[in-house]
Amino acid sequence: MFAAFRRFFMGKKFPNTYTRIVCNLGIVSFLYYFCWSLVVLLLLDFGTGLPKYKEWNEIFLSYGLKYGIYDIHFMFNTFVVCVLVFSVALLIGIILTWRQKKGGHVIVIISQVLLAASPLLIMGVEYFNAEVLAYEWMSAGVLMLLFLTGYFLKLRKKA
Repeated sequence: MFAAFRRFFMGKKFPNTYTRIVCNLGIVSFLYYFCWSLVVLLLLDFGTGLPKYKEWNEIFLSYGLKYGIYDIHFMFNTFVVCVLVFSVALLIGIILTWRQKKGGHVIVIISQVLLAASPLLIMGVEYFNAEVLAYEWMSAGVLMLLFLTGYFLKLRKKA
């Protein structure tokens, strides 16, 4: 079962070592964004039965007032759903890159740019400056640089 699943997504041929390493790093980035957004979405939408939900909700609402976002639940849900969609696009790009298909590198780079810019575009500058970790910027930058390098190597190989 696992072998059929792996063959469906990864194909029969393995790419070169550089592409394997870059795609594995991309999978780590995908898992980080996807798991974070899924857990936060579940807590926001279905967390009312959890203990200390009222305290957590008050803290969450105070963050909205702190950053000038009055409908914090709607904005944060929008932000989390966007991160979820962009992380799925990242996975699709990684799979296409692994299988050495056209456009995989471009999809990964665009989804990384959107993942990095979505807190700024949706939640605002104040939220972005205070809440986005430097790790997220560094990991997105390194991943974009690695995929850009792979893209240019692929173009150079064709020429």
